Amino acid sequence: MTSYQRGETVSERAYIYTEADVLVNSDEITITIIDPSGTTIIDEDYFTIEAIGTYVYSYTLSETAEIGLWLMIVKATLSDIVKIRNDSFRVTN
Repeated sequence: MTSYQRGETVSERAYIYTEADVLVNSDEITITIIDPSGTTIIDEDYFTIEAIGTYVYSYTLSETAEIGLWLMIVKATLSDIVKIRNDSFRVTN
């Protein structure tokens, strides 16, 4: 598990594949970041497209970010298929 300190930038990279394992652009992709208290901090669809099917999102933690385990949920939609990936990171002092 990746750990970050307050004020550091958290980056999430997402790859979108077809059923045939070919990278494709998503129709829609969103990220939700939830702090250790269960509060949604980020819920948006602003990813940078790095290449076909490759998306990057960066978020800078505040200097008062809550210490503990944070959850990231990435949801990608391709036609009528929805893929969800959960990831987490730890904020330390």
